[in-house]
Amino acid sequence: MQIRDKFHGHFKDIFLPSVLDRIIFLHTKKSKCMPSFLRHRSDTIRIISFFLFIVLLISFQSCRELPNDVESNADLIIINSTEEIVETGSSVGLDLSIPAATKAFSVTWLTDKGRIKGTGNNVIFEASGNSGIATIRAKIYKNGVFFAEKTIKLPVYKQRVILKADDLFRDPINVIPVKWQKFFEIIRKKKIKASLGIIGQSLENGNQAYFKAVKSLVNEGRFEIWNHGYEHFFGRTNARGEIYDEFRNTSLDYQIEHIRKTQDLSRQKLGIILRAFGSPGNGYDENTSRALEEFPEIRIWFFAKSRIETKILIPRVMDVEFPAPTPDFNKFLQNYSSKEKLITLQIHPYSWQAGDFIEFEKIIDYLISENVVFILPFEYLKSIRSK
Repeated sequence: MQIRDKFHGHFKDIFLPSVLDRIIFLHTKKSKCMPSFLRHRSDTIRIISFFLFIVLLISFQSCRELPNDVESNADLIIINSTEEIVETGSSVGLDLSIPAATKAFSVTWLTDKGRIKGTGNNVIFEASGNSGIATIRAKIYKNGVFFAEKTIKLPVYKQRVILKADDLFRDPINVIPVKWQKFFEIIRKKKIKASLGIIGQSLENGNQAYFKAVKSLVNEGRFEIWNHGYEHFFGRTNARGEIYDEFRNTSLDYQIEHIRKTQDLSRQKLGIILRAFGSPGNGYDENTSRALEEFPEIRIWFFAKSRIETKILIPRVMDVEFPAPTPDFNKFLQNYSSKEKLITLQIHPYSWQAGDFIEFEKIIDYLISENVVFILPFEYLKSIRSK
C-alpha cells in the first residue's frame, strides 16, 4: 500500500509535469524546424494536452483506489466457530466469512493443536486428546501473494466445572454481603464463572439497590442466578415430631408455591428467568419432582437422583468443602479425578472465614492448571441441546 502510494505520487509530481512541459514546449517554441501548421495551431495542441492529462490522471487514480477497497475488506474477514469451546477428541466447524469482493482469495489453515480437515472457507477442526488453548490461523492469499491472516483461540477441555455457590441474599447495610463481594472479586480475578443460588425472600424484601446489583452481576457474563428456594430452611421439626425441609416432607402445593414465588420474583424484580433449581440442604422428595414439572422454564436440577424426562439432572460428584462450609485444598486433591467430564462444586462463600478464601483460591488455581473450563448451568444446557 505504501509503495503504491509513493509511486503514484512520484508519477504525478515528476512524470506528468515533464510530459506536459514537453508538449507545451513544442507548441510554444517558435522554432524554424517546427512545421508551420503546428506553430499556428497552439490552441488545438493545448486542448490535446489537457485531454491527455485528464485521461492519465483518471487511469492512475482508478488503479490506486481499487486495491484500497479490497484491503478495507480485510477487517471484515472473521473466523466463526460452531462452539465456543471444544472437548478433547471432538470436532467443531469453522467458517471464514469473507466479503463478496474477496471471494476469489485462497486460504491456508494452520493450528498448533489437533488438525484441520477440509479446504476452503469452511473446514472442520478436530481437537487432539490434550487439553489447552488451540490457536487456529487462516492465512489468506490473493493470486498467490499473502494478503491477511485471521486467528481464533478455542479452549480444548477434558473437564467442565460448574461452581454452585449457595445462599445469595441481601445485606441491609452493604446490599451485597461483604463475603459475597470478596468471592465475586476472586471469580473476576481468575477470569472464571460461577452460578449463584438466590433465595426468593431476598427479592421480596429487597430494594432497587439490591436488584441493580444482582442484575449487574448477571450482565457481566460471569455469573448466573438460579432458584434456591423461597424461605431457605431445612431440619425443622413439625407437630408430629418429623424432620422436614422446604422441599422435603412438605405438601405438593406448598412446594409449587415456594418454587413459583422465587420464579415470579426474579421475573418481576430482575427481568430474569431462572433456568436451574437446587433445594436448600439438597433435601427433596417425590413432591419436588412433581412440583418442578409445573415449571417448564426450569431445565436443570442440581444434585437430584429422581428421573424427570423434562429436566437435566446434574449429580453431585466431588466436593470442595470438608465438611461444609469449609474448603480444604488437600482433601480436594485426594478426591479429585480428571476423568469426570463434568463436575459441580458446591460452595457457601457467605459462611467462609479468611483462611477458607485462601483454600478456595488454591483449588481454583489447581483446576486452571488442569485446563478445565468453568461454565454456567445455562451454558451446559445449550451444549447438551446442540448434540
